[in-house]
Amino acid sequence: MTVDHIALFVFDQAWGMGETWICEVMRCFGRIAFPVFAFLIVEGYFHTRCLWKYILSLFITASISEIPWQLLTDDGSHNVVFTLLMGLVAVYLMDQSRHCLPLMLLMVASPMVLATVLHFDYEWRGVGLTAVFFLFREKRMLTLPFGFPLIMEYGTIGPILGLLVTQMYSGKRGFIKGRWMKYLFYMYYPLHLMILMAIAHFFFCKNPSSLSLALHPQVNSHLYRKSNEECNLPHIQMNMLGETSIPYYLNNYLHLPCY
Repeated sequence: MTVDHIALFVFDQAWGMGETWICEVMRCFGRIAFPVFAFLIVEGYFHTRCLWKYILSLFITASISEIPWQLLTDDGSHNVVFTLLMGLVAVYLMDQSRHCLPLMLLMVASPMVLATVLHFDYEWRGVGLTAVFFLFREKRMLTLPFGFPLIMEYGTIGPILGLLVTQMYSGKRGFIKGRWMKYLFYMYYPLHLMILMAIAHFFFCKNPSSLSLALHPQVNSHLYRKSNEECNLPHIQMNMLGETSIPYYLNNYLHLPCY
């Protein structure tokens, strides 16, 4: 996941290296993460002591992560933790109706539609993959033929490797033990997004003309239409904000010093 985001937000958006082989390899490797996360959502559902605390933890993590996510992206999507949350809701609804297969399949439709309408990352495919892991929990090999078609849009090698990783699960608890370690891993997702946002901010200040301005999509699209000569001036007219300089925007809207 982190490798994927570094490739997207740093190599692609900040350095303009999205078409290079190293970026492609990093993104491919990063695609392993989501199938593993979806699988862990299902396992977490069966092993959690309190489902509602589990749901609340995911919701809080998703809400905190949304701030850096929106500053880093400009596609109108929402971070993947919301997708995982919808997957958990789908698993709960399916479990409550597991004695009636048609009803169980109907129950998963609502979270899938909601994830698509609200543009959560991976949309209905992410929720659908979580449902596949639930349906074939006792026959895990079937998650390969039923799960891969759902996420093949996001690559081939990475998703397949991710699905294969889930086949190696022994059913035993891993090395993460204790409440604090658990919440540390919840904190990691928004924390790594904030670090990537800081890196994007650094390159934004150093050279706003040639590097992608990932901190704000409107400023990004506005400034990219200007020539390099205009962007290199110390003051740039920003009609949509009514301000005249990049440092003023950063200091007064993002409260980040620009050196």
